[in-house]
Amino acid sequence: MRLYIISILLLLGLTSCEKDYQFAPTEAVRDVWEELIYGAIPSAFQLSATPNPFSDSLSIMYTVPSSSSLHPLRLIVLDRSQNEIITLVDSSQHQAGTFNIIWNGISKANNQTPSGFYYIELKGWLTSCPVIRRLIVFRRGN
Repeated sequence: MRLYIISILLLLGLTSCEKDYQFAPTEAVRDVWEELIYGAIPSAFQLSATPNPFSDSLSIMYTVPSSSSLHPLRLIVLDRSQNEIITLVDSSQHQAGTFNIIWNGISKANNQTPSGFYYIELKGWLTSCPVIRRLIVFRRGN
């Protein structure tokens, strides 16, 4: 298996051959491997929200993989009919990494959202299907 991987890397020009014919990845490849192995750069889009259900504010954690670094990204809240409630992140060049944003349950019209089911949607330029999570807003007396 190791020989197969080294062969692919050689074909792509991503390795160098040392004196005793041991193959070693170039410094750039080694840096990416270390970042992926040690968790500095995530490898996939991820999305979570806590607490759920919520009444006052919601902590939304989202992860952007290294392959999407510096590309467009949108994080939006939708109602059950897929109408946009608010755009939380709309970046034309978003960095890779894990981020946290707080949503206070207020719509783009500056109104408090009523109790019900909502969705948060994370759209990156690489994802053909966005990452979606369901939210429950629970307001007392509403």
